[in-house]
Amino acid sequence: MLLLLLIAASGWEGKVHFAHDPPRKSGGADGAIHVSGARIRIEEPTPVGLTVILSADGKLRLVFPERKQFMEVPAEQAALATVPPLSLAGLQRAGSESVDGRACTIWERTLTTQMGRVRQRVWVPDGARRFVFLRFVTQTERGATRADVSGIRETAQAEALFRVPREYNEK
Repeated sequence: MLLLLLIAASGWEGKVHFAHDPPRKSGGADGAIHVSGARIRIEEPTPVGLTVILSADGKLRLVFPERKQFMEVPAEQAALATVPPLSLAGLQRAGSESVDGRACTIWERTLTTQMGRVRQRVWVPDGARRFVFLRFVTQTERGATRADVSGIRETAQAEALFRVPREYNEK
């Protein structure tokens, strides 16, 4: 229970290295993650340019900064957009493994969506003072995304990170 309360405290950020199976033909592999309470921002280079995934206030938005556009998708598709769980609620212990020399407990959940089954796993460092993760994996029937998180820094996150800029148009 203490772990769930800690997530509501100040946020954290880090670098993310993405790997896709099947591999993408273009786009980059290095992005960023920002977390504050139940809000998350994932910046991922994709074949269509930088894509920012915003999950906040019960809404899920895909933001395309290069085009100054965004698209709102149903919040229940968050797992399909590779948004990791932000607490252990609804997850089950699935084992343990070291990530970058740190012992982690692996937690997972399986969801059934309109587009099929989605399995999500997060690697949470043992003894962490707050809910952070060093890796998250989303597996669908079409493939998988693995994201390794590094350079985690606990710091307050600006509100603007979790909002679509006013000058962006809905796609």
